[in-house]
Amino acid sequence: MDSVIGFKAFKCDLNNKYGTQFKVGEVYSKNADTLKFGEKGHGYHMSAKLADTFRFFNPVLDNVYCEVVGFGKIVQEDDYLYDSAPMYVVEKIIKILSREDIL
Repeated sequence: MDSVIGFKAFKCDLNNKYGTQFKVGEVYSKNADTLKFGEKGHGYHMSAKLADTFRFFNPVLDNVYCEVVGFGKIVQEDDYLYDSAPMYVVEKIIKILSREDIL
């Protein structure tokens, strides 16, 4: 798998819940050797479906939901517990689109 398109949620200022600041059009990278899925994982987590991001960020609050492209090393996790579409942790992300672009 060379790349995957998915969705990622951010706080309204494009920070993730760990305080990393993102900017539209930039490429972000993590160490591919340490990719791990989960709350204590490492890498950029993203969902295959936009609705699945609502499990992590409340859709009623003023958050931002973006389409992203993940590439490099990609780890897929099928989350049968919540009956969601596949989720991914990726080495790199790019192409953050605004909420308005998605709508």
